[in-house]
Amino acid sequence: MTTPTGGRRNLPRESDARIGSTPAAPTIPATAREEAPTRRPRAGRGRTDASRTARRLPRAVVLVTLLAIAAVAAASLLLASRSTVRLPLDPETTGPRGTRAVTEVLTDRGVSTHVARSAEDLASARIGAGTTVVVPQPQLLSSTELDRVARLRPGRLVLVAPGAEALDALGIPAHPVGRAGRGPLISECATDLAATTDTLGGGGLTYRATSPGIATCFPDHTDEDDDPSHPPAGLLDVPARGDRPRTIIVGLPQAMTNVGITEASHAALALRTLGGTGDVLWYLPEPDPDDPRAGSTSAPPAPEWVDPVLLLVATAVVLFCLVRGRRLGRLTTEPLPVVVPAEETTLARSRLYRRTGDVRGVGDSLRDAARADLRHTLRLPADADDGRIVEAAAARLGDDDARTLLDLLTRPLAAGDLPEATRALHRLRRKVRRA
Repeated sequence: MTTPTGGRRNLPRESDARIGSTPAAPTIPATAREEAPTRRPRAGRGRTDASRTARRLPRAVVLVTLLAIAAVAAASLLLASRSTVRLPLDPETTGPRGTRAVTEVLTDRGVSTHVARSAEDLASARIGAGTTVVVPQPQLLSSTELDRVARLRPGRLVLVAPGAEALDALGIPAHPVGRAGRGPLISECATDLAATTDTLGGGGLTYRATSPGIATCFPDHTDEDDDPSHPPAGLLDVPARGDRPRTIIVGLPQAMTNVGITEASHAALALRTLGGTGDVLWYLPEPDPDDPRAGSTSAPPAPEWVDPVLLLVATAVVLFCLVRGRRLGRLTTEPLPVVVPAEETTLARSRLYRRTGDVRGVGDSLRDAARADLRHTLRLPADADDGRIVEAAAARLGDDDARTLLDLLTRPLAAGDLPEATRALHRLRRKVRRA
């Protein structure tokens, strides 16, 4: 067809139609193409870019949040480990050397537990006949702290692995001898602290009493240099005398720790030693960093590069948050509805089918489009089945084409059959419309 200006108009051919789609828009004449302005971006592309950015933004926010939480957690743990120093046998420590397990058992039995970490805490505590004061490793205390302990008047004083200086400062008539052998020690005494068959793990300190009337339990018979009739023992029960309270010396600290409480008879021994009164006070003053005796209890210092690295990580996280949190630009408006050409929709749908390999879905779409078109052309109801469609179309197609149509509408299609089946259905639909 020729226009009055002599240009040829390219009309869409029927063979270019896509099954199940609306007819494609006419192409622009050559003269109009030459005079047309620069092609503007398709409507919807900006929306696609914005949607991609919107999908990426939550991921970035989550990543930034996780990095910030990790940095804060690492800094908190490091600062906590550096600022909090826990001595062995601390009742608030759940580690292997703490005594949290025996403390919780005592609490369940109605025994209240307190911790004094300074001279002020010790002075403000109510200590009387119903209180048991526990001093883990008294050799780590200064002379001033030992004097404070000596002035206390509790109902029971428990010293765990004390040294000779601590025993002399507290006026206890005993002295350490050495370490017991690796084998377990048998109680061999019958007191309110231990039964005759109780056992104590080896490796702890042993002591010898220097005054009569002191009960000795868990003797160590492996020391050949000592008198077999008076061997050193792993536990001494020193009775009260004058201003001195009843004092119990335990030579094995592991007997009360979380890791050793379940061994031998340690649990029973710890409960009898600490649970004799209704209140237990642990005296654990913070160690003096200048005191060489406290060096083994303090946490190892952090390397010098830790603080700069933490500062660098925190700065990087803040800068990353600022960069990712910037505005994405001015908001743009887009006219609605957005017109999407039928050809673009068909091609996009075809790419999806090819990517997923859904041959059955493609075949069903082709047949559904053919059935809908034939029902409309043959004026059949919307619920007409394949047999009725083929029967109505046979009058216009003939027997051979009717059998082909029935085969295409009912037979499953393979991937290699799709192009030929598409052309055949298109040909039969066109023949029915023209008949």
